[in-house]
Amino acid sequence: MEGSSDKQATFGLARATNKRLLGLARATNKRLLGLARASPKVAFTSHIKLLLLPEVVGQSRPKTRLTLSEIMTILIGFHGSRYRTFKDFYRLQVMP
Repeated sequence: MEGSSDKQATFGLARATNKRLLGLARATNKRLLGLARASPKVAFTSHIKLLLLPEVVGQSRPKTRLTLSEIMTILIGFHGSRYRTFKDFYRLQVMP
């Protein structure tokens, strides 16, 4: 009897966690869709910021980051090329 109540509690917790995650995903998608209607550039920038890791405070790193226009140029070049993977394109076309 006690084992079944543990299973029910675990199942209830998993279901609550899944509902919370689904709610967060829906809220993020609604926000991105709203931004995409306003401006594609703003939507792209917001989506990239969601995918990036957060900044680490207290550590200094060199400021060698690509600008948004450089990233878009590389992506357009990749889509226009005949490379199958972005890794090969970047290593053979962008890096040399």
